[in-house]
Amino acid sequence: MHPQSNTFTEDERREKQRPSWRQHLIEVERGFAQIIRSDSVFFFHTFCLTIVLTCSFILGLSMMEWAMVVLSCTLAISAEMFNKVLKAIWDSLGHHFSEAARNSIRIGTASATLTLIGASITVGIILGHRLWVLLH
Repeated sequence: MHPQSNTFTEDERREKQRPSWRQHLIEVERGFAQIIRSDSVFFFHTFCLTIVLTCSFILGLSMMEWAMVVLSCTLAISAEMFNKVLKAIWDSLGHHFSEAARNSIRIGTASATLTLIGASITVGIILGHRLWVLLH
């Protein structure tokens, strides 16, 4: 007989012992780890984010510029994550819906792309302006 057949698994036991705020942080970490491992596009966004933050630090952005850069990057990554969730839902449940429902995937992809373009332009303007000021 298997020793844990009538009991909780080790993961379930640990989850029940943790406070809810700590369990929430663990789920956040697992979500980030899962999306970075499973999606090369998201890994590329993370790489670009590292470059943007490094350039922002080197160029010495003001507090307002930092706020706009962080907000732009957060919006772009969040839009990409929501698009990934939409695709995962469609992959698992999409065969139950009509082909017209596939438009939701197209709209989600367009939305994520538009957010990424807007964030890139915003960050480009901020970093370009700061570089212009430093060189002239």
